[in-house]
Amino acid sequence: AMDSETLGESTVIISHGELLQGVLDKAHYGPSTYGLIHCCFELYGGDVAGRLLTYLGRLFTSYLQMTGFSLGAGDILVQRKADRKRKSFIRKSQHAGKVAVMKALGLHEIDTNEIDLLLELKRAHFDKEGLKMAEVDMCMKGETDKVQDDIARSIMPVRLEKGFPENSLQLMVQSGAKGSPVNCMQISCLLGQIELEGRRPPLMLSGRSLPSFLPYDVSPKAGGFV
Repeated sequence: AMDSETLGESTVIISHGELLQGVLDKAHYGPSTYGLIHCCFELYGGDVAGRLLTYLGRLFTSYLQMTGFSLGAGDILVQRKADRKRKSFIRKSQHAGKVAVMKALGLHEIDTNEIDLLLELKRAHFDKEGLKMAEVDMCMKGETDKVQDDIARSIMPVRLEKGFPENSLQLMVQSGAKGSPVNCMQISCLLGQIELEGRRPPLMLSGRSLPSFLPYDVSPKAGGFV
């Protein structure tokens, strides 16, 4: 007589090529130790294991062609009202860079003009210790994080053209099949702050982050905020 544990889904029984009992998942099919492919290789050799991989690949491909779904542009587009709100946040963010730099360098907006700001930023750039530029990066990231959060909250997830569960991308993420909410946010809202080893992209000797920007441009996009 078989007990309840023997008859459970965790016990897999295959007879004459037919799955009689149990559930198989990707851990059994994939390159995992003691999986289905491993067992076939140990019992029947590499030729049988290779053919089994080929047959499984054809089976999974046919199944996906019949039952699978794909993503479309409608799954990542945002509503027009939300898009207008996003643009307003982006316009406001153009002033966030100057605020962050002045805060990091200890300057006051009333007493500082554009030339003084550029001179102070240049001194910080050529400072050997680099502490001031690290402070600039930290303050700038603080400001850009606020902008990113505002944009994400104004769009995700209810301001998309398609809502869950009609939205295939959201369905994939919410079900745990693939992706994360961060991926959805970066696709539909904004990419965010680009970082290299935890810092914003460094300035060249000319003071430019890229040739397309002016020297010591304090706008967030010049520092890699996309």
